[in-house]
Amino acid sequence: MSYRTILVHLDGDARCAARVAMASQLAVANGAHLVGLAATGTLALPVVVENDVRGWPDIVGRVRAQQRERAQGWVERFSAQVSASGLQSFEAVLTDEETEPAMVRLGRLSDLLVVSQADARDTGSTVAADFPQRVFMQTGRPMLLLPRTGGPATTLGRTVLAAWSGTRESARALSDALPLLSAADKVCVLCLDRADEAEVSRLQLNDLRHWLQRHGVDAECVQVSTTEDFGDTLLLRAAGYGADLVVMGGFGHPRWAETVLGGVTRTMLDTAVLPVLISH
Repeated sequence: MSYRTILVHLDGDARCAARVAMASQLAVANGAHLVGLAATGTLALPVVVENDVRGWPDIVGRVRAQQRERAQGWVERFSAQVSASGLQSFEAVLTDEETEPAMVRLGRLSDLLVVSQADARDTGSTVAADFPQRVFMQTGRPMLLLPRTGGPATTLGRTVLAAWSGTRESARALSDALPLLSAADKVCVLCLDRADEAEVSRLQLNDLRHWLQRHGVDAECVQVSTTEDFGDTLLLRAAGYGADLVVMGGFGHPRWAETVLGGVTRTMLDTAVLPVLISH
């Protein structure tokens, strides 16, 4: 099992080069096709406005030309960077759609999405603060979320901490992460529970260990009963384990225009300082 198509979000933010580097690295390791998506968003510009603003079509035309020129720059940098990595199979998609629906459309036909945490201070970013969670909730595909802080990751998936909660989301996440887990040097599956859930968790971890072994993954399985916040505990354990990747299921559901996330999911999406592979 491997990722065959990887989709990476392109824009002008400070983390774009790091996203492309990581996506290229994963594509090379998996023999995958890499797609870089640059969206101008100009299809959302109104063609006609109230009060018949003088020269409006010309204004829209200039804005569209400027946005396409900017996005073309992202595409050219992507192509140059990926070519230098040695990856043979890749393409850049430049669309006038808005970024979110374009990522969702192409993401549903990809095996892995690569995005970054949103950074409101980055003027080069073209997406809203909730872009990552809205995309992963709508695609049904695993998403690799890279942190907004720190330098570019030099490794990914050498030491993996996977969260297990016995839910369908965590089961999906472990299945989606198998290409990374099977190539890792060390894998720890961490089950966080409350004291009254300990016996059920113990039985699940034993079965989970055998399932992973059948996929060639020799994992250490650790059960921790705690009264602390699960998201904070997961981050602390990841740091203590020296993990360079966290794998977890993302819990949440769309409610009208708002994405309602579980507490652990929100903590990881907002505050994680290392890469997170998350599935819903």
